Amino acid sequence: MAELRAVTPLYMPGPETNKLMNETRQIAQFIHDTRYEDLPTEVLEACRVFLLDNLASALVGARTPWANMLQDLARENGKGGQCSILGTPAKVSPPYAALANGTAIAGFETDQAYYPGSCHPGAVVLPALLAISENQQINGKRFLEAFALGYEAVCRIGRSAGRAVEDEAGFHGPGTNGPFGAAMAAGKAMGLGQEELVNALGIAGSQGAGLMEFAKEGAMTKRLHLGRAAQTGLESALLANKGFTGPGTVLEGDRGFLNVFSPTPDPSLLTRGLSKEWVLFGVSCKGYACHMSFHPVIERTVRHREESEIKADAITAVQVATNPTVVRKHGQNGPNTILGAQY
Repeated sequence: MAELRAVTPLYMPGPETNKLMNETRQIAQFIHDTRYEDLPTEVLEACRVFLLDNLASALVGARTPWANMLQDLARENGKGGQCSILGTPAKVSPPYAALANGTAIAGFETDQAYYPGSCHPGAVVLPALLAISENQQINGKRFLEAFALGYEAVCRIGRSAGRAVEDEAGFHGPGTNGPFGAAMAAGKAMGLGQEELVNALGIAGSQGAGLMEFAKEGAMTKRLHLGRAAQTGLESALLANKGFTGPGTVLEGDRGFLNVFSPTPDPSLLTRGLSKEWVLFGVSCKGYACHMSFHPVIERTVRHREESEIKADAITAVQVATNPTVVRKHGQNGPNTILGAQY
């Protein structure tokens, strides 16, 4: 008879396991309990601006070659649906509409950004919410309610993970946190219960993806990350509605989103000031079709041109002071694609 020996498990819960504060469930409860009437006027006004800005970005991005490829994919595989592909007359299934529209909104570097959390909330929240709203005929009041809460959720989750997800670990931040915002917006619009929202978050946590390697070549995958996040976030809510389960500690757990994706997470930021302080006010609408890190340089250049008497032909050199991360991520001297130039 073979000798039986005790085997050390491959994974043992760490010392932090007993210190979990149930942040995932607190976020889900906040999404579930908050109603349109609870939203401050300033939040609603900001979201109306965000909505218009997203639609403008979609109409610009929908005409790009990469968005056209995703539109073709959606038309070929999402037949029979009633959801719009923005900028086209096509109607497809909800997940494929979210995929195409998310790619379009992010398609030309004009989509909004929440820099502290490496989030692009509009390109994930709006496509998922628009698709489910068309499919289930959600009214405008519920739409705006879900829109605001989806924004708040993804920004809080991104902020808690921090920029280290992207700047140190090498994941594309919006691709990893985006499914959470899409899932919460769609789930709220659908009227999911609190436990279903917990499951939607749990499912969405296994959908996040996206690598920063695209930056070297200016590859199209960057455009896809946001569309895929919108699609998988929507599908997470749809699955939760059917009873599919996800881990209830997906954000804060030892092997949850924050601890796996981020070298320096801060779970306390998930719920700090929840319902009283709105993180979404930190979202920026872009004035230029390039990465947010370069906007200050453009602004300074424009102001210099307007205010200075120095003529262009008198300038022999320009020095730009920035941080090492920007140099490492964006220091391409000879980009050979549109994205490479924008990034």
